Amino acid sequence: MKKTLYILLLFAWSFGGCRIKEHYGEGLHLWVNNSDHKITLSGLDHKSDVYFQTEMQSGQNFEREVGGLGDAPPPSQFYIEMVIIFDNEIKVSYGWPGMPKDLQASDVVYEKTSYNLAWDQNYNRKKLGKYDYQWTYTFTNADYEAARAISEAEDE
Repeated sequence: MKKTLYILLLFAWSFGGCRIKEHYGEGLHLWVNNSDHKITLSGLDHKSDVYFQTEMQSGQNFEREVGGLGDAPPPSQFYIEMVIIFDNEIKVSYGWPGMPKDLQASDVVYEKTSYNLAWDQNYNRKKLGKYDYQWTYTFTNADYEAARAISEAEDE
C-alpha cells in the first residue's frame, strides 16, 4: 500500500504543477585587443584539449557564442585554461583559480590576478536579455607587461 501511494504521489508531482521551469540562456564571450601587440589566444577545456584558438592583431576582437541551461554561462564553464602568446614570443598560461592543488600544472598561473583570463571576475558582464549575458575581456599593454614579467620569472 505504501509503495502504491508513493508511486501515485510521484506521478502526480511529475505531471502536476510542481515542475521546475527550465530556461536557456544565450551569451557571448568577447575578447578585445586594445594592446599594441599581436595576440594568439587559446581556450582549453577540462581535458586540456584546445576548445578554440585565434589570432588578434591590435584593435581586433574575437567572439564565441555560448549557451546553456540557466543564465548564459561564464567563460570558466568552458575554458579551464587560457593560453596567451604575445607577438609569437611571450607565452603565459592562466588557469581557473578554483583548480584543486593536486591537479594544477606547474607551468600555469592559477592566482586570482587581474590578468587571469580563466577567472570570471576579470570579465565585464553585461546583461543582454532575461538570461543572456556578454562576458568581455579587454587586453591592454598592461596584460603584455604582466605576461612578460611572468615569462622572465619562469626563465630564471
